Amino acid sequence: MQAQGHKPEEIDKLVTERLKGLKADWDKQFAAVTGERDSLTTRLTAIQIDQGIITAATKRGLRPTAIPDITSRARLVFKLVNGVPQAFEADGKTVRYGRDGITPMTLEEWVDSQVSDAPHLFESNAGGGAAGNPAGGGTGSQRSVKNPFRKDTWNLTEQMKLQKSDPGLAARLKAAA
Repeated sequence: MQAQGHKPEEIDKLVTERLKGLKADWDKQFAAVTGERDSLTTRLTAIQIDQGIITAATKRGLRPTAIPDITSRARLVFKLVNGVPQAFEADGKTVRYGRDGITPMTLEEWVDSQVSDAPHLFESNAGGGAAGNPAGGGTGSQRSVKNPFRKDTWNLTEQMKLQKSDPGLAARLKAAA
């Protein structure tokens, strides 16, 4: 049986040619959507890991100038797994475990390790016999240790001082509170 004067082999050839064109278009659209998805996943991962690390590190006295350093270090260790940052060893496949050796390492545990591994990223402790501010003038080095926006350390005066002296740090501390 012939359709519109075409032989069965010709019909197969025509269908194959049409499908090739449609498949090429579909492959192009699929690649674009996949690329966009991968780009958005990468951005989301960076944002979630960065926010989590900055929040945890700010509580430990992170220097404002050290934010790019600590976030780049964190991105080498953490990946987003099911929407949650998870720590991995250098191979990128082996889960890095926390202090208890059973549960995966948390952002806070990793930040704690950075306090000893990279102390230059954090303000020195000005309490308990440690060297204080040599200028003798107040809480400059403690600003990132005591967050005046947190409920337990709420201090409107310090909030305003911080807002005037370092608006960027003030915004980060407010977001972390």
